[in-house]
Amino acid sequence: MNILHESCYEKEKYMRVATETAKQLYFYAQWAGKFVCKQDFHIQRSYLPSFLLLYTLDGSGVLDYKGKQYCLGTNTLCFLDCQNPHVYSAVKVPWTFKFIHFYGNLSADYYRYIVQLYDEPVFTPEGLDMEYMFDRIIQNIKNAEIEVLCSEYIYKILTALISFHPHTNDPFHCKIIMNYIAEHYAEHIDVASIAQTFNFSRSYFTTKFTAATNISPYAYLKQCRIDAAKELLMNTNYSMQTISECCGFSNNSSFIRTFKNLTGLTPGSYKKRYRKS
Repeated sequence: MNILHESCYEKEKYMRVATETAKQLYFYAQWAGKFVCKQDFHIQRSYLPSFLLLYTLDGSGVLDYKGKQYCLGTNTLCFLDCQNPHVYSAVKVPWTFKFIHFYGNLSADYYRYIVQLYDEPVFTPEGLDMEYMFDRIIQNIKNAEIEVLCSEYIYKILTALISFHPHTNDPFHCKIIMNYIAEHYAEHIDVASIAQTFNFSRSYFTTKFTAATNISPYAYLKQCRIDAAKELLMNTNYSMQTISECCGFSNNSSFIRTFKNLTGLTPGSYKKRYRKS
């Protein structure tokens, strides 16, 4: 259920319907504006095909998102995928913020990368005049200026968030690499191919990954595959050969040997012990 209780002392909210060209080629703003919120301001929303950038100028709000709660204080930027259920409301009023709802073909990729970079969907961007960039987009929509300029302004915000991150000059983003392994474990990948994907030598990659995670990349890849195999053993009737293939093992013998080494049980014994009725 979506609840939009936009109780405000002042409110600017502008909407634009994107052209087909914008939908295919650009980042495009859907809504943008500025709210000066009263105490009972409250937004509850989910399953909206949109990404939200919300920049707090004064006062504060609170956000509930993906099972966590975040304070939206002065100079914080909130970056949400609005497909996910989220709730935000006023705490210290007047809570003043500017916002941009946008979409575009690369929006999800930028969202994932930036949130991984900052570790959270709420952060304080250093060295950036966010208010100025938000104003450019708000004025573009308000005055019905050309869409490609609006796309350029959104792109500038996203790339600035990447460029001005204090660790951007370190090419080894461990969380991104771990997510890559967790998403691609079922493929025929190994430590060498993962290192090559991220343009590292195998030895450098292994050293950096192990230092950052206290587990070798080979052990982490095996763990991802075994965790996936456990789920299939408990929740499907797949054969051992099929589970082996689904989890990226080169053959059934390798699967059984690795599974027993990590769990102390053969896959068959594990299935009998933990199988869900």
